[in-house]
Amino acid sequence: MIGQFSVRFERQIENFVVVAQCGEDLAIQAAALLSKLEQLHRQGPALHPGTVVQFGWSRLVLDADDNNLVVCEPDFDGDPFHHTVPKVDRTLRVVSEQAGICRLVQAVGPDVSFDQIMIVAKGHLATPRIYLDRRTSEVEGSSGWYLGPFEEEEPIQDQDQLEPLYLYKLLKLRPAVLSVLNLPINYVVVFDGDKIEMIFDSTGTAVLDNTTPLSKRPPKTG
Repeated sequence: MIGQFSVRFERQIENFVVVAQCGEDLAIQAAALLSKLEQLHRQGPALHPGTVVQFGWSRLVLDADDNNLVVCEPDFDGDPFHHTVPKVDRTLRVVSEQAGICRLVQAVGPDVSFDQIMIVAKGHLATPRIYLDRRTSEVEGSSGWYLGPFEEEEPIQDQDQLEPLYLYKLLKLRPAVLSVLNLPINYVVVFDGDKIEMIFDSTGTAVLDNTTPLSKRPPKTG
């Protein structure tokens, strides 16, 4: 259901008015989304009811409403694999935050998708100080990300102490983590609560440091 603060952004594309509904503060992002859809329409195939578009971490569906095509995002509060809702707030916020982090460190990695998984050390998703490490993964549906407690000396190897987590579940459980998931392979991120403390590139160099004094290097990850 559209919240009371949602705004309707529209773009005439051929025979359809394409509608993106989201918070007013996302006006720039909504305009960029509509421009992307217009570009895809021109490239073909033409937009139509039921068109599915991968947009950053999200998968959008165009739903018919009279002569309108309403852009719908996965139902992240329910079943995002089979159901959608007629708004794009969460899609646009996460895409915008991920792009901002990548611009900040001037690096971008492979896109992630809401239906991919990350590996989490059991019991540590809510631990205040954590680190995330992205590695190449050939496992279908894996984002390559691992999340563990900052103080661990080595990544946990015991499978009984690890669990997979769909990325979309971070929206409720630890939304700040979503902002860094488009960073490149072999990047490491340290969080203290919702604050990004440090980001290390693939050479171990700190490309972002929000600590005073300088934090120690995160645990070795292989």
